[in-house]
Amino acid sequence: MRRENRGLTLVEMMIAVAILGIVMVSVTSFMITGSRSFAKGSADAELQKEAEQAVNQIEDLIIDTNGGISKEVTSPGTENEETVVTMYHIQPDAPAGTSGSVKETVTFKKADGQITYDCEQVAQNADTGAWESAGAVYTHPQLLAENVESFDMDLSDTVEEYNDKGEAETLVRSVTITVGYRDSAGRAAYATSPIITLRNRLLLSNDPQEILDDTPRLSDAFELWYSGLAEPLPTKIIDGVSEVERGLEYNIYAYLSFDATTNINDLVQWEIKDAVSGDASHIDSDTGVLHVGYTDPHEYLTVVARYKSNPNKKAEGTLKLVGGEIKSLTAVHITEQNLTAFNPTYGTVLDLTGRWTPEEIANTTYKWTVSEPSWVEPFTDNTKNLTLQVKKDAAYLGKNFSITVEAHSNVTGETRYDTVTYHIPEDPGVGGNSSMKRGQTEGQWHNNMFYSWSTNFGYDVTCTNIEYYFCNLDGDRISAYDDLLQYVHIKFNLDGVSNWSNHEFPFYVGYDEGLPLNQSYNVMVVAHMHDPVTGEDWDHEQMFHVPAVKIYDLHTYSCPVNPSTDDVYFKYEFDLVGYWSVSMQNSSDVIASRVEELEYEAPDGVDVNVELFAPVAMGSPDDANKMQGSGHISVTGRNWDTPHVVYTSPMKIRVYMKNYPDVYGTITLYFSEGTS
Repeated sequence: MRRENRGLTLVEMMIAVAILGIVMVSVTSFMITGSRSFAKGSADAELQKEAEQAVNQIEDLIIDTNGGISKEVTSPGTENEETVVTMYHIQPDAPAGTSGSVKETVTFKKADGQITYDCEQVAQNADTGAWESAGAVYTHPQLLAENVESFDMDLSDTVEEYNDKGEAETLVRSVTITVGYRDSAGRAAYATSPIITLRNRLLLSNDPQEILDDTPRLSDAFELWYSGLAEPLPTKIIDGVSEVERGLEYNIYAYLSFDATTNINDLVQWEIKDAVSGDASHIDSDTGVLHVGYTDPHEYLTVVARYKSNPNKKAEGTLKLVGGEIKSLTAVHITEQNLTAFNPTYGTVLDLTGRWTPEEIANTTYKWTVSEPSWVEPFTDNTKNLTLQVKKDAAYLGKNFSITVEAHSNVTGETRYDTVTYHIPEDPGVGGNSSMKRGQTEGQWHNNMFYSWSTNFGYDVTCTNIEYYFCNLDGDRISAYDDLLQYVHIKFNLDGVSNWSNHEFPFYVGYDEGLPLNQSYNVMVVAHMHDPVTGEDWDHEQMFHVPAVKIYDLHTYSCPVNPSTDDVYFKYEFDLVGYWSVSMQNSSDVIASRVEELEYEAPDGVDVNVELFAPVAMGSPDDANKMQGSGHISVTGRNWDTPHVVYTSPMKIRVYMKNYPDVYGTITLYFSEGTS
């Protein structure tokens, strides 16, 4: 078959060209529009960027200015409108032989659409006293921005004060800058600074004679410097960075901001901002000598200097405190004072660091809460001690609830918490105290070790067997502690026969000293009971709590006499919780103490010796946990021609259980103020 080769007809060719022409016109139109849009956006962005840069540059100039500032507008609202901002700046670090002051000018000319910056040195004419130009800093004014439509600087935030001459002065407190321009569509747009709060004193004035007077005025800004008493060269206080050590003294100086060569301490009065009473830091109001308290609880200390003739004029410097011993409420602990069934009583002891007065300790507030308030009768929740009356509702028997105390120090503002768990007996007829101390064994029975279970049966009810074991708060046996059962002792009166008129079954519980001291325990006692009349058998259960032994540092004293001239005898007291024994009468076998820290300075040939005596129990162990320790500081090799010993730190003593050194407390004794 023969194939024919056939081309496009003239009509087809004309249709194709027409379609192609339409497509090309559309593409070209789209490209032109996009190009114009991009160019317009780029131009607008460039205008905005230029305006913002001008605002930032002028803002930097104003922040650094420390003399005076003014604004003048001529021909406002016309094409010839001109705004001139003048700033006088004092330069204390100017090169030798040059003027220490400059006049800076920012000028906006609407006709040119430009903002320019100029700077020239100014100096005082020795003959006339007038301030005159001393030469331009730049050959030509510097261009800050162009295509500018408007420029404004708001200087309306001012305050009126008086200088030492009694003359009224207007000071500028903050400034706002606005630069306006028009975008490619002719719409007005603006670049505006945030409110600039001035850090330097700025007069609202254009008079260099008023601003740059050689005689410093009391209203000029000044700043604080400091040095140690043994360090002659002061350094500038950098707020929150410059450090001072607790227990040391420092010199504080006030210098004019533009003349840090001669201090003006004789013109100012010194104080500490938000000073507190007690053993806090203090400053001599006339000399500026700062004593940093050894136990000052603050992390930072702000020193304030005020002009004596005008207390409204002041400078502040914030120092960071390091070293020393900070006063702090480190913890609160709940102690079981009496865990009588359904009527427990708890107390609190505080762990404190630093030097506390009895009044400061007493200025602690307490708040108690229980996790199941419906299980107890209403109670007072704002006292140091707590007594609860637990309801004997059958639904609550054998259950646990938690008790929390919140202790708040109104001295340091610290709040601490502690929580204990109380186990409700399963039998509402249980009596006695279920909290025990170690060291109470047979032959040393005391009334607070007596317990009873109400039988509500006849006199011939007997106890056929008794068992006891260590358990958790839910009563589950802890077999790992079975080897400690040798330290638990149970004694039943009357051969286990209930013959009291109130049908109670009496018994006693005690614990040997061998029960480890540094841990708390719970002991479950199960008595298997039998009624021979009815043949009924049943069990009575009661859980007993054995608290861990703790030593609390509660009582510290200053040395009563000057230890540099006399031998010193001192005493300290502490609470020993969770332990009692006859051996405590000779506590040197149980409790020991040692000196942890004592720093002093002594001349050659003079020795300081510290002797600590064994702590002794105070009062009857039945009603008190308090103990007292004592010691003796002796100085040998001293004579009247020899300089005295100087104690440079308090004395810290550790009191601990001999066999369990992790059971300890610390006592800090402070030497009386004025000791040399």
